[in-house]
Amino acid sequence: MQIIASGTLDARTAALAWLCLEQHRSVLVAALPQGAGKTTLLGALLDLLASTHRVHLAGTAETFAFLGDTTPDDTLLLANELSSHLPIYLWGTQARRAFDAVASGYAIAGTLHADSADDAMTLLRDECGIPASHLARIDLIIVIHITTEGEHIIERRVSGAYRTLPGTAGPNTAPLVEWDPVTGGWQHDTAAEAALAGTALDTRAAFLTDLVRRGIRGNAAVHTAVRDLRAVQKNGVRP
Repeated sequence: MQIIASGTLDARTAALAWLCLEQHRSVLVAALPQGAGKTTLLGALLDLLASTHRVHLAGTAETFAFLGDTTPDDTLLLANELSSHLPIYLWGTQARRAFDAVASGYAIAGTLHADSADDAMTLLRDECGIPASHLARIDLIIVIHITTEGEHIIERRVSGAYRTLPGTAGPNTAPLVEWDPVTGGWQHDTAAEAALAGTALDTRAAFLTDLVRRGIRGNAAVHTAVRDLRAVQKNGVRP
């Protein structure tokens, strides 16, 4: 909750990302410089999920043995980073195979160095050779921008959240639309996106705002609050 309290991420966009991950959708966090907080932000979002079957991808050493031991519709693939910088990061052939898995029904969550959502898509398409039809499976790209003074980062802020427009991927591109946290909708809403709007989004945004207001920010306290919220949603009463 420190990320929301600090102004890095607003509660409605955080609620959107939470819903995406909860609904087995794929989420990437992009920022150009190191130290922008990509991994921290993604980790905070993953902490909001109930226990899920997660596979930590092993970068260029990934064997994809998990494909024989898991089912796509309940397995989340975690990419420490999509980058060619280190062998522990996912890139090249392994990145293409990971997105083949996403196209078959797996979800992926990861980070990458890119200054915009368009740059992220171009990077994955042109440098990794991932087809646009597979990139269209990315349901949310969150972009972080930073403000610096000299060599010091003085502010981190999510500058936008984007998704591909369903059913529009061509041979070379998957068009992006931007999320509006004020209206709680996309530039081009479709009926398929109704599950990411309305009461579910409002409830989670209000819940996250209340946690910040009450100063509940530690992992253990947040996990307890999320567990209680699920109990209320399931049973209608607090445990």
